[in-house]
Amino acid sequence: MQSKIGINISKCSACKICQVFCAAWNTGTVNPKKAHIRVVNMFPTPKIEFLESCNFCASLDVEIPICVKYCNRKALTLKEEY
Repeated sequence: MQSKIGINISKCSACKICQVFCAAWNTGTVNPKKAHIRVVNMFPTPKIEFLESCNFCASLDVEIPICVKYCNRKALTLKEEY
């Protein structure tokens, strides 16, 4: 069984908290440009992209990817794929 991150763009406010936490956990710096996820504030609907370097936090040995865990609006969710 493999997991995938689901995106509900209608819940995203483009706050970029997922980007900040991703960078902090993966690089130790609070620099969103170093995150493995990108949130682009495109009016009226934001755009969320995962970079090729994203391994869904497998290297951090966490159950839930950091971006999913800290998304305030639950725009990012963990989905199980069979």
